[in-house]
Amino acid sequence: MNGQTLNSCLESAWANQKAGRLDEAAADCLRALAMAPGHPKALHHLGMVAHARGRLDEAERLIRQALSATPDNPTFLYTLGIVCQDKGNLPEAVATYRRTLELKPDLVQASLNLGIALVEIGQLEEAAQAFSEATVQRPDYVRAYENLGAVQLRLGAFEKAVECFRAVVAFLPNLAKAHYDLGKALLAGARGDEANASFNNAIALDPHHVRSATAQAELMARMNRVDDAVAAYSHLRALRPTNLAVALEASLMLPTVYASTEDMAVCRTRYASGLESLEAELPGLLGGTPDELLAAAERVNFHLAYQSEDDKELQVRYGRIIHSILDRAAPHYLVAAEGLRRPGKLRIGFAGFFFWRTVVGSYFNSWIGALDKRQFDIYVYHLGPIEDQVTRSVKAAASYFKHLGGSVLDLAAQIRADQLDVLVFPELGMNGKVFLLAAMRLAPVQCAAWGHPVTSGLGTVDVFFSCAEMEPGNANSHYAERLVTLPGIGTRYIRPVLPERKSRMSLGLPEDRHIYLFPQSLFKIHPDNDRLLTEVLIRDPKGMLVMFESKNPFAQATFRARFDRVLDECGVASDRLLMLPFLRHDDYLRVNMHADVMLDCLNWSGGNTSLDAIGVGLPIVTLPGTFMRGRQSQAMLRLAGIPELIAADREDYLTMAIDIARDGALHHDLSHRMLEGGMEIFDRAEPVAAIADHLHDLACR
Repeated sequence: MNGQTLNSCLESAWANQKAGRLDEAAADCLRALAMAPGHPKALHHLGMVAHARGRLDEAERLIRQALSATPDNPTFLYTLGIVCQDKGNLPEAVATYRRTLELKPDLVQASLNLGIALVEIGQLEEAAQAFSEATVQRPDYVRAYENLGAVQLRLGAFEKAVECFRAVVAFLPNLAKAHYDLGKALLAGARGDEANASFNNAIALDPHHVRSATAQAELMARMNRVDDAVAAYSHLRALRPTNLAVALEASLMLPTVYASTEDMAVCRTRYASGLESLEAELPGLLGGTPDELLAAAERVNFHLAYQSEDDKELQVRYGRIIHSILDRAAPHYLVAAEGLRRPGKLRIGFAGFFFWRTVVGSYFNSWIGALDKRQFDIYVYHLGPIEDQVTRSVKAAASYFKHLGGSVLDLAAQIRADQLDVLVFPELGMNGKVFLLAAMRLAPVQCAAWGHPVTSGLGTVDVFFSCAEMEPGNANSHYAERLVTLPGIGTRYIRPVLPERKSRMSLGLPEDRHIYLFPQSLFKIHPDNDRLLTEVLIRDPKGMLVMFESKNPFAQATFRARFDRVLDECGVASDRLLMLPFLRHDDYLRVNMHADVMLDCLNWSGGNTSLDAIGVGLPIVTLPGTFMRGRQSQAMLRLAGIPELIAADREDYLTMAIDIARDGALHHDLSHRMLEGGMEIFDRAEPVAAIADHLHDLACR
């Protein structure tokens, strides 16, 4: 047969392959090979057919045969790169694409695939170069811009990512996904309002675009715009009426920082109403898969406690909802494992997310170290991402230390397999996965502690450990669990090592002001504090209030607007509040060393911050609250032998704070007594001896 007939076979093979007629395409190729055995194009076409059929080994063999005759054919090399990439042979795919581009730099599909392969092997900078080259070669190549934007996001180059996705929107202005991707890039760059506008555009183009609706709802929550978040989740509920995760967020949304006391009351009423709605609707929300239900239940009511009211009833009701979810998704974890207790030492477990240098790590690592390994086997389950010096200390004290990840069911299986006698959760309510584990029955006795000092509300948590000195007289009524109190501050807390002093100027502090340090996280600050703090500045014209910035710029903006409004109403300049950036602990202690007085927070007093102040000799003025979470500093001051710093009312608080800041001799005397009184607080063995006794009794009961 002549060459024209051979070409006709090859053209027919290509046409049939593009049309998806693979059998006909293969037949055309075989006819061509019968006419011209070993013909490279015929082998290449047949290899492409094998690839389309998923026969990757056959495809690779045929394409390599074609290349053996024409080793510098860029089309053949490009196809080989695709096959190697699909087989998972990424290094060879990368090398093959690079060679292809040496021969044909304008083959933009090769640049795109090279970038995708480089992403898969973690070479993000090189991937960005490949995608960028594709856009240079073809300025309207939308897929290259999409991939380049995604890589820039991963590299933290948010502005470059925004540029890429703006280009996609320019090419595809009516595509909802394009606006969604731009919104995600803007959000990553903390450009919240612009991100919201992009999500709005996506929803306007496609009201059923669930990813945009979800992103907008999450953005509104992150921006602390709770009313808008509730509205966005309500829209999402219309799209996904039986979705449990959406229903939970729509019903139980709380802000990080409240705009006012009135805003707080509205949010609490809405939360209680949301619980009631969920209780009624719950049967219709449990139709998802177990994995979907458990993922939805991995949430906590962390911000509820900062409303500073009695949360027991609300927590118990929420705990019942979680129980119902588990009863559908993992019922075998709601009952104790069968079998007799195995012989040997008592097994005590500690499960938490924050076993590193945090409040939780600093408070509760001494519990683990207090248990006698001759009597106890100590299991620690660290579920957080960080390991540091505190983690290493915990690991050294444990009999078995397990840094775990994976699904909540995987974690539950690993913990239950250890056949613990007692399982302790130091900080229930701060991490959703840990909270969900506590809602299961993984040990015969399960305990919570005051890492998050509010009742869990869970029927599977039997005991709540707290501090006797910090609890009010009616404390038992605040807990769904049985309350067990410990002496002292409940832990063996090591006195902070003081760094060398630095100047005020080097720390960003004014030289000629009285420094009133108020170092609490912004989410802890109840609006009741605003007038009190402002009154300090009114009464002391030389006073400067020093606080710390939040890692959440949106929550900080809400707080700053709220506080500036009070300052303005009282005629106080806004620059009387100095907000310092986050500091290393040594520099934070240095700020304490320069401060004249620490103002304790109403309703939720200092914990670590108060201990640091005592450690450096900084006088603290406190006004005890109703619940344990507002009474920690007063307990420390009583133990330190300085009860006169515990105010009787707001007027007493103001008078003491200003007297200490203005009177150098009074400040010096109190500072000396604070340092001496620390001996009654720091490095005390009694609290950890008590926890060891309690855990022994619980394990043997």
